[in-house]
Amino acid sequence: PWPKRRHRRRRLFTAEFLDAVHTALAPGGCLRIATDQLDYFEEMERLVQSSARLKADRENAADPLPVTTFEKKFVPAGAPIYRTALRKVSPVT
Repeated sequence: PWPKRRHRRRRLFTAEFLDAVHTALAPGGCLRIATDQLDYFEEMERLVQSSARLKADRENAADPLPVTTFEKKFVPAGAPIYRTALRKVSPVT
Protein backbone atom coordinates (compact mmCIF):
# COMPACT_ATOMS: atom_id res chain seq x y z
CA PRO A 1 0.00 0.00 0.00
CA TRP A 2 3.04 2.34 0.11
CA PRO A 3 2.30 3.82 3.56
CA LYS A 4 5.07 6.44 3.57
CA ARG A 5 3.91 9.85 2.40
CA ARG A 6 6.64 10.19 -0.21
CA HIS A 7 5.63 6.83 -1.72
CA ARG A 8 1.90 7.49 -2.02
CA ARG A 9 2.20 8.47 -5.67
CA ARG A 10 3.03 4.80 -6.34
CA ARG A 11 -0.25 3.51 -4.92
CA LEU A 12 -2.32 1.39 -7.26
CA PHE A 13 -5.76 2.57 -6.22
CA THR A 14 -6.45 5.72 -8.29
CA ALA A 15 -9.25 7.07 -10.46
CA GLU A 16 -7.44 5.56 -13.46
CA PHE A 17 -7.36 2.18 -11.69
CA LEU A 18 -11.12 2.40 -11.10
CA ASP A 19 -11.62 3.06 -14.81
CA ALA A 20 -9.56 -0.04 -15.63
CA VAL A 21 -11.52 -2.11 -13.08
CA HIS A 22 -14.80 -0.98 -14.62
CA THR A 23 -13.55 -1.96 -18.08
CA ALA A 24 -12.32 -5.37 -16.90
CA LEU A 25 -15.33 -6.41 -14.81
CA ALA A 26 -18.26 -8.23 -16.36
CA PRO A 27 -21.68 -6.61 -15.82
CA GLY A 28 -22.47 -6.99 -12.12
CA GLY A 29 -18.88 -8.16 -11.51
CA CYS A 30 -17.20 -7.65 -8.15
CA LEU A 31 -13.64 -6.87 -7.01
CA ARG A 32 -12.76 -7.47 -3.36
CA ILE A 33 -10.11 -5.33 -1.71
CA ALA A 34 -8.33 -5.59 1.64
CA THR A 35 -5.65 -3.46 3.28
CA ASP A 36 -4.23 -2.88 6.73
CA GLN A 37 -3.70 0.85 6.09
CA LEU A 38 -6.67 2.84 7.38
CA ASP A 39 -5.74 6.05 5.53
CA TYR A 40 -5.41 4.14 2.25
CA PHE A 41 -8.75 2.42 2.86
CA GLU A 42 -10.42 5.78 3.51
CA GLU A 43 -8.87 7.14 0.30
CA MET A 44 -10.24 4.11 -1.58
CA GLU A 45 -13.71 4.72 -0.19
CA ARG A 46 -13.60 8.40 -1.22
CA LEU A 47 -12.58 7.45 -4.76
CA VAL A 48 -15.35 4.84 -5.02
CA GLN A 49 -17.96 7.30 -3.72
CA SER A 50 -16.98 9.74 -6.46
CA SER A 51 -17.33 7.04 -9.14
CA ALA A 52 -20.62 6.65 -10.96
CA ARG A 53 -19.51 3.35 -12.53
CA LEU A 54 -18.60 1.38 -9.38
CA LYS A 55 -20.19 1.17 -5.96
CA ALA A 56 -19.20 -0.31 -2.62
CA ASP A 57 -20.79 -3.70 -2.03
CA ARG A 58 -20.71 -4.31 1.73
CA GLU A 59 -22.43 -7.71 1.48
CA ASN A 60 -19.66 -9.25 -0.64
CA ALA A 61 -16.88 -7.54 1.32
CA ALA A 62 -17.56 -9.82 4.29
CA ASP A 63 -17.47 -13.08 2.33
CA PRO A 64 -14.67 -15.31 3.58
CA LEU A 65 -11.60 -15.55 1.37
CA PRO A 66 -8.40 -17.60 1.68
CA VAL A 67 -6.09 -16.15 4.33
CA THR A 68 -3.10 -14.31 2.87
CA THR A 69 0.48 -14.66 4.09
CA PHE A 70 0.18 -11.12 5.46
CA GLU A 71 -2.94 -11.99 7.45
CA LYS A 72 -1.32 -15.11 8.91
CA LYS A 73 1.50 -12.97 10.22
CA PHE A 74 -0.14 -9.73 11.29
CA VAL A 75 -3.74 -10.47 12.32
CA PRO A 76 -2.65 -12.48 15.37
CA ALA A 77 -0.55 -9.45 16.34
CA GLY A 78 -3.69 -7.31 16.32
CA ALA A 79 -3.40 -5.59 12.92
CA PRO A 80 -6.89 -4.69 11.65
CA ILE A 81 -7.84 -5.56 8.08
CA TYR A 82 -10.15 -3.16 6.25
CA ARG A 83 -12.24 -4.72 3.50
CA THR A 84 -14.56 -3.58 0.78
CA ALA A 85 -15.89 -4.93 -2.48
CA LEU A 86 -16.59 -2.98 -5.63
CA ARG A 87 -19.53 -3.84 -7.85
CA LYS A 88 -19.79 -2.72 -11.45
CA VAL A 89 -22.84 -0.52 -11.90
CA SER A 90 -24.74 -1.02 -15.12
CA PRO A 91 -25.95 2.10 -16.88
CA VAL A 92 -29.66 2.85 -16.66
CA THR A 93 -31.38 2.15 -19.95
